[in-house]
Amino acid sequence: MPKAARAFSHIALAVTEVEKLARFYVDALGFERGAPYAAAGRRVATLMDAEPDGFDGVFLRLGDVLLELLAYKTQPEPGERPRRASEPGFAHISFVVEDFDGTIAAVERAGGQLHRRLDHRYVGPGESAIAFCLDPDGNRFELVWHPSPEETEAHAGFLGLADLGWPACYQVEVGLR
Repeated sequence: MPKAARAFSHIALAVTEVEKLARFYVDALGFERGAPYAAAGRRVATLMDAEPDGFDGVFLRLGDVLLELLAYKTQPEPGERPRRASEPGFAHISFVVEDFDGTIAAVERAGGQLHRRLDHRYVGPGESAIAFCLDPDGNRFELVWHPSPEETEAHAGFLGLADLGWPACYQVEVGLR
């Protein structure tokens, strides 16, 4: 039986302003930027469950991941920000970083903020660092840093990802992919 999905395509994130958020993800996290586009009309509105005046969009790339930013021309009334991670919907997106403190500093320089931080030892040596940050619109994202291959493997095991090749960048570094 063929797989229902052949490959992962992208993640779409509704934002208030495409340009502001694109600059944030490029400057703070190192995404590459695609060309902006716009879409509108009744057919698009029906498909996207939006107003017919449409939206502006842009795709950003980080490695194999594509992040689509969409700024709808008619935006709903703002709700509580940041949205509670326990509410149904996407809780966060996550990035493995090489320079934890440097990345947090870049996030803050680009208009985001550190929300919570945890230093945790899975097996050692050293402590892994995990932070939840907010982009300028209050969307939550996670930064993960491991000091050693042992910590990376232990964290992957804790999350049930040992057989799924997480994180892919580590799997490539140690020759597993």
